[in-house]
Amino acid sequence: MTVTALRLLSQIIKEEGDIETATQALVESIKLGQTDTDSILTTWYRITGKLEDLPEIQISEHLKQEVVFEANWTSYDQLLGGGMK
Repeated sequence: MTVTALRLLSQIIKEEGDIETATQALVESIKLGQTDTDSILTTWYRITGKLEDLPEIQISEHLKQEVVFEANWTSYDQLLGGGMK
């Protein structure tokens, strides 16, 4: 864990006065293998319910288009010296 992450936790505790939730955010982030400040702060926001729910984006029907994707593996086959069998 970095010094910056510890400073973040210290700031949360000073401003919110809630060491239990700050500790929970740290523990959950560590369990997920994330110790950067953004991850810890996002976990804290999620736990405290302070994440804003973003409205669902509505796309008008005239803008919707189906995208057709066809893979062309020829370049990869040439690079690897083989082909699909």
